[in-house]
Amino acid sequence: MKRRHAFLVIVALFLALFWPCLVRGWVIYPHDNAQELGLSRDTPDPYPSNHKFSDTSSFYVPEVNEHLNGAHEAWLATWNPHVELGRPLGQVSGFSPAFLMTRVLAWTTDDAFVLLTRITLATFLLAALFAFLFLEELGVRVEVACGVACAFVFGPYATYWSTCVLFAAGWCWTFLLLWLVASFARAPSAWKGLGIAFGAHALLMTSYPQQIVWHLYALVPFTIGRAWKHGGEKRVARLATIGALAIAGVLCALPVYADLALAAERSTRGTADHAFFLQTLTGINGSGPPWLFVAQLFDAFWIGDPMSEARAFSGVTLTPFLCAGFLFVCCGSALRKCWGWLVLVAVGVAMAFSKELYLFGVDHLGLSFSRYTPMAGALIPAAVATAYGFDSALRGELGKRWIPIVLGGVMLAAVVARYAAHSAPFELAWVAVGVALFAATIAAALARNGVAVAALGVLAALVWGRAELLMRPRDSIATTSPFVEELRHRANGARYAGAGDVVSRLLPPNQESVLDLSSIHSFNSLSSRAYQEWVTRVSEVGTRTYGRQFRKITSSAKLGDGELALAAVTVIASEIPLESPAIERVGEFGSVTFYAPREAPLYQALFTRFTRAGDEAKIEDRVEGRHFAGSINPADDHLRIRLGPAEPEGLLFVSQQHHPQWRATSNGRELDTVVVNGFYQGVIVPAGTREVDLVFQPWSLLMWIPQLLFVLAALACGLASRITASSRAT
Repeated sequence: MKRRHAFLVIVALFLALFWPCLVRGWVIYPHDNAQELGLSRDTPDPYPSNHKFSDTSSFYVPEVNEHLNGAHEAWLATWNPHVELGRPLGQVSGFSPAFLMTRVLAWTTDDAFVLLTRITLATFLLAALFAFLFLEELGVRVEVACGVACAFVFGPYATYWSTCVLFAAGWCWTFLLLWLVASFARAPSAWKGLGIAFGAHALLMTSYPQQIVWHLYALVPFTIGRAWKHGGEKRVARLATIGALAIAGVLCALPVYADLALAAERSTRGTADHAFFLQTLTGINGSGPPWLFVAQLFDAFWIGDPMSEARAFSGVTLTPFLCAGFLFVCCGSALRKCWGWLVLVAVGVAMAFSKELYLFGVDHLGLSFSRYTPMAGALIPAAVATAYGFDSALRGELGKRWIPIVLGGVMLAAVVARYAAHSAPFELAWVAVGVALFAATIAAALARNGVAVAALGVLAALVWGRAELLMRPRDSIATTSPFVEELRHRANGARYAGAGDVVSRLLPPNQESVLDLSSIHSFNSLSSRAYQEWVTRVSEVGTRTYGRQFRKITSSAKLGDGELALAAVTVIASEIPLESPAIERVGEFGSVTFYAPREAPLYQALFTRFTRAGDEAKIEDRVEGRHFAGSINPADDHLRIRLGPAEPEGLLFVSQQHHPQWRATSNGRELDTVVVNGFYQGVIVPAGTREVDLVFQPWSLLMWIPQLLFVLAALACGLASRITASSRAT
């Protein structure tokens, strides 16, 4: 097999897996959104679904939608007014045009579901190509590089998490960096250098934070070892050059990460305890019982569909094809070539078994950014080791050929024994397919048939990877309902509040942007301490999971102090009875009762009676000394507020969460911004001021500079290549 044939195989497999999205306009999405919007279906949803992946519906799509369709004046959407009484819009995970690839793809559509799908498709294809190029650069046979890249990138772990593209993005840009580092160490070039810088930048801009840390434990030692081995007399200079290029890429993500650091500093996420991280091992996304976890590494389908909502599964599985390749690592020359990769695999498995070792990593090894299954961080090393194992077999370097056969039998027996001890019955069809492909892969490798190995890798992706994809027609996803339309009508452009069961799936927070609603609720891992404290003013139960979610008000006990008026809430949609003199029942819709606060909502107002202490101010009286103020600009990131004539000095109150990156001016003069009542946005307005401009100015607005630099660098590299080619021709 030649390289071009491998490229064709990868593209053909990509088309075979994702053709509904490419040809029929389907999207990658985890459910039909019916439960969330209060819709009842006459017939079951005909497409595979799993509400476990609610991050897609509650965060990813709404964030992308706000970037595409938000009312912003700057080149980049930066403020989300629909939730949490306003908050900065996320710029990482590849959802924002702050990342160059997303900016280009955003020119093709204004539909968030479609754009997120296109980002996912591009990421998967690039990841497979980069994985192949990296494995080929390592010196393994083309057939092996092709088969392992296909089985790994299009395999069940990646497709299981296909609705969460940031995991595939971590693989994509890590493989790019591994390939270019290996190639640059051997033969430097300007294009490779630019690719290293962009890869480092892209990894930070698109990937899951904890995944980045895991991948750095592979990238850094590999870079040092490769440069030292292939750099010759210039090894130190070559290593320094690679490091400088990577640092340049990191610096190009600095504006976004400066904003991210500010958000983290204002949140409570840094106070997470060990119990929070241990969910990685024991929760619904965790490893589960250790030996069951190992059995699922071989094949997770033997006891039922891993995509079932009732099953606790982390998605970590290798398929029988890759496990067969692992057998050959123990034989011949493969072990000597890939021992470093195996160390990383061993660490991942050990942490999956030992909570003490995992918590040591949390405390001392940088694993405290977010929850992430340890073995998932070692999947790339596992794939590399598998490729070395297959390559050793195809080159006839195994020594005693009976050893992998015996090891394969032992592996099968162990998997069968562990699954037999599980309460779920065997899915015999999947058992038969898994055993057959496992045996066929071992036989093909022992026969030194590279084409057969590549074909079996493709087959593994088609069988196991395709089974985990959550794809559906775009029009099968509800984006409105009679209930939502009724709520939108009653809110009348202001905010609503939800009350009732906090685990109810009805109107989960953060979909408001898609539904053209606004609320006081939140789905944000970095919600501010001020917001979390404010929540306790209106609800007996505050935010959950270190501020990640505020779903519902739990009773009417705290609705009588006028806080809902300051929050500009005009309607409460409740699944429970509410009784308070501060609200009145105004209607119902199915099982939901609507209540309205008796006090009128306050959007913007100028107060002359207030006290100030530094950057904080407190309104003394919400009725006396209050003057009219009205917004005359609809942009989310730029509020132009007009005051009445000849107003005295006062405090301009704006019903949104205070953030230090809002800047206030009037006729070119900067005004002081303050925190009102410990939470709201305020501006100290001199006497006689007629108009105030409030503009949100995060560091992320500077991201056009690195984008321009990357484009200019690519043009320079292209021009240099043409000049070099012309000089050689003459």
